[in-house]
Amino acid sequence: MEKSGSADFSWKDFVENIYKRDPEPTHTFSIEALEELPKDAMQKYLAYFLMYGAKTLYKKELAQLVPEEIDNLRRYLSSIGWKVNYTIETKQQHLNDNDKSKSTMVNYFLIDFTPAKRDELNDTNRPDRFA
Repeated sequence: MEKSGSADFSWKDFVENIYKRDPEPTHTFSIEALEELPKDAMQKYLAYFLMYGAKTLYKKELAQLVPEEIDNLRRYLSSIGWKVNYTIETKQQHLNDNDKSKSTMVNYFLIDFTPAKRDELNDTNRPDRFA
């Protein structure tokens, strides 16, 4: 993710550095380039953000996280100005197309991202604090 005329920016380096600290308040970091991407590309970047956090902080895949861990990842995502809606749907899936009698329950993880609302700036997330 690089914008012409801007300094070099590595999404992977940024994400790595975010998870080296505690979660910051909502909108501590602003990444305008994410908002300019097509939705599918933006979702890939944000999904990478969550997957990296799950592996780094908990040594788990997203599907293995407990609710407290999911909430913590939500706080990290909020620090860059995004919210995640994370739901699990359980559906019955046939194991073999030829034999409909054999089936199992399968969890489908539905993840959607939306921009976090901007509340009034407070002392911890004022732009001049980082100048």
